[in-house]
Amino acid sequence: MNNVNQKRFCLSCNLAHYFRLHNMPISDWHIFLAMNVLGFNYFGVSNDSVEFLNGISGNSNDLLSNSLSSLALKKVNLDPDLQNESIWQNHFLLTVDDYYLPYNPFYDKKHNQRFVVAEANADGKSTIFDAGYRHLSFHELNQAIVAVFSLRGAPTLHDSNAIDHILMAQMSNLLKDAKSRYIERIVEFAEDLAAKASRWEKAVFEIMYFCINRPAGPTIIRQEMGNALGILGKRQKSRHLTEISRAFLAISHQWKTIGNLFFKLSRNQTQKVAVRVYERILRVAELEGDLVYEASCAC
Repeated sequence: MNNVNQKRFCLSCNLAHYFRLHNMPISDWHIFLAMNVLGFNYFGVSNDSVEFLNGISGNSNDLLSNSLSSLALKKVNLDPDLQNESIWQNHFLLTVDDYYLPYNPFYDKKHNQRFVVAEANADGKSTIFDAGYRHLSFHELNQAIVAVFSLRGAPTLHDSNAIDHILMAQMSNLLKDAKSRYIERIVEFAEDLAAKASRWEKAVFEIMYFCINRPAGPTIIRQEMGNALGILGKRQKSRHLTEISRAFLAISHQWKTIGNLFFKLSRNQTQKVAVRVYERILRVAELEGDLVYEASCAC
């Protein structure tokens, strides 16, 4: 199961790395909150899909747009030709397709667009930061490129405290939007499980385990939310935000338990365990809905 143990959401990490290279004090937790990541999507069980569900609010383009809006950033498109000397030795952002990246588990298997940080060098080689450093030739990287761009920000984005205040001013609306957007989808997931689980093959439950625990799954996303609110609460000296942070970490643990029960079903498919999973999912939907509302009132 590739990437289950990767404990960070790669988009916020990659963007934070880009900002560090450009001397802008925008941390990955700033970006995580600005992206309005918290969400849930259930796509149903399909034989031609490796993603039945995730714990985020939208695709990479949606999340990037959210962060641009929240942090008043401007996207500037660049020449996608890495042979262009004007971009050599500069760090820029790429939209890439995993299908063409030799180091990616989806290589030559599945199309999936994401953002990574890259640098082109005069020697015809490129360095990519994608949850770690990778080295590819221009030819290899050019095949994977969908778009090349940079980000420009207002002067306030060079002040970490100013970024905190920007996010605090927006968090209430972001969280209220999150509650209305996705809690009902968690319930729909539980109902589909109750209606169809007896007909699913064991491999389906193993994929469910993978989806719940991957970096874009609900376990890691709730953990990242808890960590981000914990840092913001500490910096703003807000005991309430700190308590909400702990509650999100507890919700993350609940999702991890649900994932483990799916793994158990992949080894021994019983009605008793399926009922436990159904009940836990409904319970976590109720807890998470109450928590998101409480968090929106605290900001």
